[in-house]
Amino acid sequence: MRGALVLCHGVVLALAALPTARGTVSREALAQPPVQTELRLWGERLGASPRELEEFVLKLAETWDGVYAVINRPADRYFAWTGTYQAWAVFVAPNRWPTRFQIQVHPSRALPGEFQTVFEEGTERYAWQGTFFSQERGRVYFELQTWPRFAWLGPSVCRWAARKLFAERPDIDGVRCRSYRAPSRSPEQVARRETPPGEWLYIDEVWR
Repeated sequence: MRGALVLCHGVVLALAALPTARGTVSREALAQPPVQTELRLWGERLGASPRELEEFVLKLAETWDGVYAVINRPADRYFAWTGTYQAWAVFVAPNRWPTRFQIQVHPSRALPGEFQTVFEEGTERYAWQGTFFSQERGRVYFELQTWPRFAWLGPSVCRWAARKLFAERPDIDGVRCRSYRAPSRSPEQVARRETPPGEWLYIDEVWR
């Protein structure tokens, strides 16, 4: 009996571990710079244009998700009964367009555009709530909020930061959260100590 239960559990886990694009592949998601870079690179290898490859990916994802739903029906029931379902997306490619998350405050007596940085991802100088953001559950927000499916995370994190900062700093009247995105440097750019230009995105502001 124990052996049968172990075998059943192993089969269910194997089914659940099958790759899926469920809820993650859409035209909006494929329009993101990291994905467009991969489509271009794979298109060059396969002799297809990024547009052709994008259409193929969308059609393949739709077909496979239908098959996946049928195959995984027993696993879905098992996880529902046991309350142990946990979805994890697989990293499909390196992110060649990394982002850097930043939190700034606006002093009450400062000019409208004068903000001061209190947190910046990957730096020791600006480390407000650094212990929290250095944890895995804190760092995950930096990347997830840049994807359309999780765009709601950006404003929610900024509101959370504003509540804490307003309580700590009576001298400020505004909080700004944003992410800087730029392409990764090529080996040649590293050798020349060049930094490719980027842009500030996903800008959220909260005021008293």
